[in-house]
Order: sequence, then structure tokens, then C-alpha cells
Amino acid sequence: MYTYKNIFLTAMMFFIPFANLIAEEESESQNGIGSDDIVVRTTYTPLIADATKVTFSASIESEKIEPPTLRYSLPVQLIPVTYEQPNIRPIAIPQERPQPGKSSYARLGFGTQLSPLVEVLYTGGQTERFTFGGYFNHHSARGGMDFQTFGKNNIHFFTDYFFDRIKIDARAGYNNHIVHYYGFPEDSVFNKSDVRQSFNEYFIEANLRNTKDNRANIDYYLGMSADYFTDRYDATEVGAKVYAKFHKTFRNKHYIDFIFSVDHVNFESPTTDYQKNLIAINPHYTFFDESWRLTAGLNGTFEGNVFHLFPHLSTEKTIIGQQVIFYNGWKRYLDVNRYKFLAEENYFIDNDLEIKNPRIEERFAGFKGTVINNLAYDARFTQKIVENQPLFVNNPNNIKKFNTIYEKRMNIVNLHASVSYHLSNKLNFLLEADYYRHELDEEEKAWHMPSFKMKFATGYNIGDKIILSSEIYGVDGVYAKLPNDEALKLNGLFDLNIGATYHFSNHLSFFGQVNNIASIKHERWYRYPTYGFNAMIGATLSY
Repeated sequence: MYTYKNIFLTAMMFFIPFANLIAEEESESQNGIGSDDIVVRTTYTPLIADATKVTFSASIESEKIEPPTLRYSLPVQLIPVTYEQPNIRPIAIPQERPQPGKSSYARLGFGTQLSPLVEVLYTGGQTERFTFGGYFNHHSARGGMDFQTFGKNNIHFFTDYFFDRIKIDARAGYNNHIVHYYGFPEDSVFNKSDVRQSFNEYFIEANLRNTKDNRANIDYYLGMSADYFTDRYDATEVGAKVYAKFHKTFRNKHYIDFIFSVDHVNFESPTTDYQKNLIAINPHYTFFDESWRLTAGLNGTFEGNVFHLFPHLSTEKTIIGQQVIFYNGWKRYLDVNRYKFLAEENYFIDNDLEIKNPRIEERFAGFKGTVINNLAYDARFTQKIVENQPLFVNNPNNIKKFNTIYEKRMNIVNLHASVSYHLSNKLNFLLEADYYRHELDEEEKAWHMPSFKMKFATGYNIGDKIILSSEIYGVDGVYAKLPNDEALKLNGLFDLNIGATYHFSNHLSFFGQVNNIASIKHERWYRYPTYGFNAMIGATLSY
């Protein structure tokens, strides 16, 4: 089994040849070689991404900056999501963004459920070569039930530096999320400290990529990251990752990509000691012209001493211009599972758990396109066969916490349809729906996994002064497993949210947000109803 020293040595062996290449390129630039090149200093990443349909959110797109993505952001090839959790806000959060041309802002808000919001972004430097900054966020709320409170705190720092041919960026920060196990029986008596849970994450990452062609004509992206994740009940998890992607283009139609990654996970709790190393090698070839996009590759993964070799095939055919495009694919892969990922999905999890990496086989086919200018659609059929699918069930001996169990084999059929429309900077809408059918070998139900969800979102911009938005969510009730092994179907949700932003000046704006107008207390997790009706008002100062 690999140790930290093995992982470090592997990373150094992988990066040293490219350090020499970078040094040679920098030397050529300093000696005047290739002085006719035009240096483009942007955040451009010269990597070929998979073709996707552009969709639009409910917020009107405007020339407003948004906080940088500061979380653990290395590209991850082997962490797909089995299903997408419905976007239900537990408490109102403003959606507006600062005025154009401003690189820093401060936002203050306050809402029902005694909910303060403080958010500050500062960006300094901003020269042609160098920029740096920091981000702080606090948001908390208190619900109507005993101990129905939460708090989030984030402190991040970031920097970017441009050389003549490469860009280096780094991120570091701290994330804290406090919740309480308020889903206990009504006749139980607890002190607040008895049901308090606090998750803490410390993370750091650094990435390097080329911004210009090199002598080998190979685009590259290299990254390393590490994080330390803890909870209040003596669970700790260390994660480390080394990632590299190389891309080569031939004759503007043929593309070869090679992806290499090493993941190390070490999880310890009072009852569990888990350590795993995953080494992934993913070569693939893509042919891309005006009518076809064909991709064939392999996903090879060492899970400890076990090697998995999986295929990856996909096609995309243009039938009628951009109006009708057919696509399909087949792939198998190993999903990376961690205590941190499980806790981020369900904050009421018990750390007395086993960690298994799901193996997934996925087949999909669909049609997509853009018609009538800015009207886009996507209709897709997907089948997933998942071995070791994690499910959450209430602990029969401590019902306010959730155990993690694993379904040996789950067949998931998904029908997806979406339509979006975007009219300049004035009007946009998105309508999407998903149906899921779950077939299980061992468990009676797919516990806490919905079978239907829908969303309709709109946004309207009035003279670049007032921005209005509305969102409707619907999700059917999920099944919970009771201590006597019976299945209980929880209430579904039909939720309406509205928001407005008024830009008083180039530096000052005001916002208001109202969520869950129908005040339906949906239970995403058994015994944990959401907050119901909630609202927030506030102001944003851009500078």
C-alpha cells in the first residue's frame, strides 16, 4: 500500500520533466527566441472539453463579477453524481451580483429565522502578471424547532501568476459548517451541546497550465491538492490528489488526451480505520468535425492492489445543423467515495460507517439542439448500473443520526428533458424534469432518493436597474426506512421562490429574496423538516 512518501515521489517524478520543459521555454523567451509571438495573458485553459448544451439559470446574465470558485476545484474524471439533489434552499440567499467593472464587494443581509449574511470579496494586485485576493462568508439561521439551527463560515485566499508561457494559480482556505441533530423524538431531552455537530475543512491546492504553444505542441494541466476534514466526534479524514492532463491535436480533427491521477484517502473514527489509494490512467482518442464527434478510450484504475479496466465510448452526430444532434455513449468507471462527500450530501450522518467505492456502468442516448435562435432543448435516456450504491437510513439505536449502507446492485433508469430560452440580457427561462426508476437486489427501496423532480426558473431585466427572478421546484416524496424495517413515504415539495434586485448606482444595490412561499416543510431526510417560509433583504457595495 502506498504511503505519503510514495505519493510525493510519484508526483515529483511526474512533474520534474515538465519543470525542465518550462525552464527551457522561459529561457528561450528571455534570450529573445521567438520574440515575434504575441503573449496573451488570460485565464484561458487550452484544453478540449466535452461538448455540452448551454443552459441558462434563472438569474439574468449581466456583466457582473461573481466570487471565484475557491473550493477544491481540480478537474475530477471519476466522480460523477448518481442523481442531482434538488436545489432547495433551506433559507433565503440573495442571487444578485455586484456591478460591472468592480473586483471587490461587500454584501450584508438579514432575514427571517434570525438569519444574518455577511459576504466579502477582495481582489488585489490585478497587474498583467499577478493577482491575489481573499473571500469571507458567514450565513446562519434559527428555525422554529428546538435546535433547528445551522451556521456556515468560509475563509479563502487565492492568487494567480502569469509567466510568458504558463499560468500558476493557488488556493487555500477553511470551511466550517455547524448543524444540530434536531430530528430526535419529541419526548427526548437534550442539551444543545449534546446534538451539536461541526464539520471543519482545511484545504490547499496549486495548478499549472500552459497558455501558449510549446515545442512539443502539447497542452498540459498539472495540479496537486490536499485537504484535512474533521467533525466534532473525533473523525478525521486526509485527502491528497495529484492530477495531470495532456492534450495533443492532429490536423484539427484528431485529438489525443491522456489523464493521470493519484488519490489518497485516510479516514479514521472511533470505530473505523480506512486507507485507500487510487491510481487512474485514462487515455482516449476523439475525432471531431462538422458532422461527427467520436470518442474511444479506457478508464484504468488501481484500487489498492486491484486493477480495474473499463471502456469509454461516445458518439455525437449532427443531423440537421445545430437544430437536431443525436448523441449516445457507454462507459464504466470507479467512483471515489469519501466521508467528506457523504457528509456534504447528508450533514446528519453518523461517522460510524464503512467506506466503499461504487462501480458504475452508464449507457445514455438522446437528442439536443438549438432552434428558433435562443431556444435550446435536451431529451435523454440514461441507464446506470451501480454496485455499492450508498444509501442513508436512520440509525435504529439513535434515530437522529443516519447510517450509511450499500446496495449491492442498483439499476437506475433516468428520463431527462429540458428546455431553455435566452433573449439577450432581458429575459430567460429554464424548464427541466427528471424521472427515476430504481431497481434493487437487496433493499426494498432506494432510501431517500427521489423518483421525480422538476424546475421552472425565469428571470427578467428591466432597464439594467431592476432584475426580477422566480423559481418553482417540485420533487416527489422519498422513502425512509423505519427502525422496524417498514418503508415510510415522506411528503413531497412544491416550492415557489421569488427575488428582486435594484441597482441604485454603479456601486450600490439592494436585494430581496423570498423562498418557499407556500411554507411547505419538506423532509429531505426523515425527521428533518426544512425551514418553511423564509425571506431576506440586504445590500451590496461594489468597489
